[in-house]
Amino acid sequence: MVLILGLFDKRFGGCRFIEPSEGHWGGQIEGMHEVEVAVVAKRVPELREIVLAIGRDLGQKQMYFDAPKEATVELIDVETGLDADELEQDSTAAKKKAKKRKSG
Repeated sequence: MVLILGLFDKRFGGCRFIEPSEGHWGGQIEGMHEVEVAVVAKRVPELREIVLAIGRDLGQKQMYFDAPKEATVELIDVETGLDADELEQDSTAAKKKAKKRKSG
């Protein structure tokens, strides 16, 4: 589990390990380990591929993966108020938006 958490930390800047619990799957009871990784919408496919690779490495038949169709995560720069996508843009519009947020 330490390697998996380290991978999420390295690739996505962190994750949240949820206390193990009992899960039911295919008529059997088994231990369930949940990890929550917050990513912007454009990185969901990358995260999904990593989850599939982890499942294969662990010999799992299926992996539970939940990613809402509508992105609900923003990674916001506290100095500018811009999200990660806006920071990537080197545009006047993004700079105006940051200025408006500061004055607003």
